[in-house]
Amino acid sequence: MKLSSLFLGLSAIVEAHDEEYHPSIRKKGEKIEVTWPVEEEKEGYWRDVGKERLRKMQQKPEIKGKAKNAILFIGDGMGVPSVTAGRILAGGEGHVSSMESLDYTGLVKTYNVDYQTPDSAGTATAYLTGVKGNYGTVGITAAGRRGDCQSQLGNEVQSVLEKAKAAGKSVGFVTTTYVNHASPSGVFGKSAERTWYSDKRMKQDPNVSDKDMEDCKDLALQLFEHDDIDVIMGGGREFFVDRLDGRNLIQEWKDDGNVTLVETESELRKAMDNLTLEQRLIGIYADRHLEYEYVREKFAPEEPQLRLMAEAAIKKLSLNPNGFYLFVEGGKIDLAHHDTMPVNDGSLYDWKEFDTMIGNSLEMVNLNETIVMVSADHSHTFSIGAYGKRGENIFGPGSQTSPDGENVMILGYANGPGYNIHEKTDQSGKVTCVRKLPSEYQDEWDTSNGKKPFENLLAPTAVRNINPSGTNGETHGAEDVAVYAQGPWAHLMTGTHEQVMVAHVMEFALCIGDYAEEEHCKSSAELISLSFSLLFAFFFLQFE
Repeated sequence: MKLSSLFLGLSAIVEAHDEEYHPSIRKKGEKIEVTWPVEEEKEGYWRDVGKERLRKMQQKPEIKGKAKNAILFIGDGMGVPSVTAGRILAGGEGHVSSMESLDYTGLVKTYNVDYQTPDSAGTATAYLTGVKGNYGTVGITAAGRRGDCQSQLGNEVQSVLEKAKAAGKSVGFVTTTYVNHASPSGVFGKSAERTWYSDKRMKQDPNVSDKDMEDCKDLALQLFEHDDIDVIMGGGREFFVDRLDGRNLIQEWKDDGNVTLVETESELRKAMDNLTLEQRLIGIYADRHLEYEYVREKFAPEEPQLRLMAEAAIKKLSLNPNGFYLFVEGGKIDLAHHDTMPVNDGSLYDWKEFDTMIGNSLEMVNLNETIVMVSADHSHTFSIGAYGKRGENIFGPGSQTSPDGENVMILGYANGPGYNIHEKTDQSGKVTCVRKLPSEYQDEWDTSNGKKPFENLLAPTAVRNINPSGTNGETHGAEDVAVYAQGPWAHLMTGTHEQVMVAHVMEFALCIGDYAEEEHCKSSAELISLSFSLLFAFFFLQFE
């Protein structure tokens, strides 16, 4: 009897907790407003959705021939919550983004060899070279130590871009960050320190000796000397002109008869009308990073959109009959998340432009001969929740209430600068930390009546964190990120993979580097010859 009572008591506790964790979020007497397509209320609608999806899944081709081209799109910092929130912003909860329209999807483990939560340089080494590296190092194995020039010597690794160039393909990269920032540096750079952007930056590093200055080159100079990259586009002008060696590398590019250097959108459009296979196309559009998409027209109207830069790159690289390799990075998605700003520091608006660029790019290539992958280098502590209703303003509150009587914001971060919105100062100057009520800054996030959210809107943050430099920035996330793929051998990316597989599958599909002699790499003439040889051997054995 006592045991029975105990079980009943435990059952009641569990049930109470279940109700607490999964509460009814409808207020008493609240009228439910229909904010969704009415046809979704019918069983037949979802039956049709399922049947259509099944038909499309059955038709997914597993292309096993040799790829002529390869394009890798990386949304820096684009974790799965970024994809979900960006999709809702772009077209609603049921919207299918360009990246999600690709045939095959998998997951990628993003850890660096030495850190479970990675940085963009170590991850770039993984997905661009096929070898995992350490946090803060780029283009070298994990035997190299961050900030130690001598440790990188002899531990350099080749990128897929470099192998594609050696195989006779045209190659290039496009980014919205510095062209020598962590991610793009992975296609050309070999450095024990991702922030050695210029020789001046190296000299300012207290760990760099005079011998190191002789033995290791800064990333701007490495890129300049990598004169076989056909397309380079992004920012970072200051690292090429403000140098200790007195050189102006931008001017040297301008003086090079084999280079078309552009610095504005209008110059890029003009260059696009006169592209040739031999002439390199280099675009450096800003002293530092390019502007966020949300305010680009306002503050930097002559900087080209990411979609235009990618279009120019594909148009230029496609002139090579042997094919091409292209890397495109939406780099400021990451920087926006570090600032916990989903609007101006465009974690979502830059994501939207990134996805639009992918859709435009897909229309320019033949997916039967081009392997395309979309992924991220790492995630962030960004989250989306609070029981937002269907069609809710993603920048505002959901239906979940807080003890202070107001609803919880849909977007948030585990740590970072957004914590500052919790701070309040009274008349005596005392600072207390309490939640800033959504009603107190409704004019910043309210998008009713066609308004746009305030460009400097901060998303709330659970914990403040201070970087070693003393700055307050949100951290990366450590969870897996998605990879979307289509084209030759894209089906290999289903499942959960080490991040190095992004590079290995591309190299395998292109038949370059370690995979130049794979069976699918043989030409039709070689296959015919092999068939005759096998047939001859068969008959010879039969009559022997």
